Amino acid sequence: MPSSNDDTKPSSNDDTKQTGDTDTKNGADGDDDDEEGGQWNLMAILGASQIRKEEHSCQSADCGLVACSIWVQEGNEGEPWYSCLDCQEHDFAIVGFGPDKDLPIKVMAAEHKFLIAKKCTRNDSPKMPNLPEPAPKPDAVTPPPGKGLVGGAKQSKAAASSKGSKAAKGSAVTPSPVPPHGVGGKKTKAANAHTSAVQKKWQEAAEKAGGPGARIIVNKSQAKKVIFAMLHDSFRP
Repeated sequence: MPSSNDDTKPSSNDDTKQTGDTDTKNGADGDDDDEEGGQWNLMAILGASQIRKEEHSCQSADCGLVACSIWVQEGNEGEPWYSCLDCQEHDFAIVGFGPDKDLPIKVMAAEHKFLIAKKCTRNDSPKMPNLPEPAPKPDAVTPPPGKGLVGGAKQSKAAASSKGSKAAKGSAVTPSPVPPHGVGGKKTKAANAHTSAVQKKWQEAAEKAGGPGARIIVNKSQAKKVIFAMLHDSFRP
């Protein structure tokens, strides 16, 4: 018995399938199987997307519900019969879709059952197949524990390395042209000692020329006054 999927789209026969004076197709009311040519079998359960889109209507007269299953008669498989849940229970003397073990599918999603109950029956509590949920698609499977963390750890290390490199670059300071205080201090002391030695040498020369108490004048204006006074005092007419 073929299984059902969303791509099952056999051609639909919009005419009500007549079986003599009765619509019963499983021989429950007599020897209709012999008269009609063979047993009726459930070939497929229409997929959730087909029911949602209402691609096929139930072929029973004056039904008006959306079809949820496809039935075929032995020896006449080229003429599928589209049925809703209510009509197949009546026509084939079954409850729901019949025994779960005989169904053409082995799994059924909750949404699939919901659509059948909503569009394919007028019963408030229809009998649904007791089938497990289908397995999730590969792209919807959660990664094994730790798998995502490995990539995250690598990314964190890379980010930390990048931040460390930036920090290292930011902390690199261009050396200042001014020497450290210790070096500068030594040079300053040496310069002061040299100046003192020069001044002492000049003072000795001044005292040698002018006697004790002679002083060195480095200010230009003061030196002019002293020179002018000295020339004035030493001038003889």
